Amino acid sequence: MNDNSLGVPELSANLARQQKTYGDRLRMVEFRRGQTVYAPTSINRSVYLLVAGEVRLYRLDGDGRRFTLAVLKPGAVFGEASLLGSLEFETYAEASEPSTVWIVADSSAREIFSTNADLSLTLLEGLGQRLVDVEARLELMAYKKVPARLAALLLQEMDASGVVKGLTHQDLGELLGTYRETVSQAIREFRSRGLVQPGRKHILLLDRAELRRIAEQGE
Repeated sequence: MNDNSLGVPELSANLARQQKTYGDRLRMVEFRRGQTVYAPTSINRSVYLLVAGEVRLYRLDGDGRRFTLAVLKPGAVFGEASLLGSLEFETYAEASEPSTVWIVADSSAREIFSTNADLSLTLLEGLGQRLVDVEARLELMAYKKVPARLAALLLQEMDASGVVKGLTHQDLGELLGTYRETVSQAIREFRSRGLVQPGRKHILLLDRAELRRIAEQGE
């Protein structure tokens, strides 16, 4: 997932300077891990800037299964559906770890974003990247089997040392639009073939070349 290139402290300080003008329409809020930031049933029409922590955007399918749209890092702007005039509010936002968020009420969001080039750029870059990420995952889901989709996701999420950190089997399932049990089975298969070495909330990729072949060939 992408990190924003603009400085989070500067963006946050910019909003803090404007807080006296906007009062309760612009406020900083702390969220506990697992706490909902907003839900489709909410009448809230705010825009959010993530200052610290991590927020997950997801939707529910007809069976109530989560499909993760994005995992947001500090500097991300989200909830932009209201700012862009969309009437579709089907997305949930949940703090996946303790998080600090600036909340800009819809009545002020357009004014604040229209007069702040850095925030507007952050909004557009974040929205564009999320659309690209979701489109790529949807393409994987449509044309490739779970092992191929999982291999592609592991390669995408690994760090420089070839380790995927902080994602549980449930998290991986939600990113792939499948069940945790299906992901666990695929990981066991990868382990038996010497491709990965699972640990506690991390997975070491032992044979990236073979994983890349599986991802590309759609096995």
